[in-house]
Amino acid sequence: LGLLGLSLLLTAGTYVWYNLTFVQHQGRYLFPALVPIALFFTLGLRQWIPERLTRLAMGVLLLGLIGLDILSLVWFIVPNL
Repeated sequence: LGLLGLSLLLTAGTYVWYNLTFVQHQGRYLFPALVPIALFFTLGLRQWIPERLTRLAMGVLLLGLIGLDILSLVWFIVPNL
């Protein structure tokens, strides 16, 4: 966790330094920080959800994401093909 936190801080510091040096505000420079952010988010969810409800919560999240995929296909992607 310490190494991931260090990676997150270094990526954020590099992003800030680069945007203060050059005027080019692009989020692609934060791509290396996705892994630590996702892991910290997952660990936070693990602490927030009780152990006995973990499978139910993951099932609800999975069904919600499947529904979001179907909605975006029907409303945005297919009509714009």
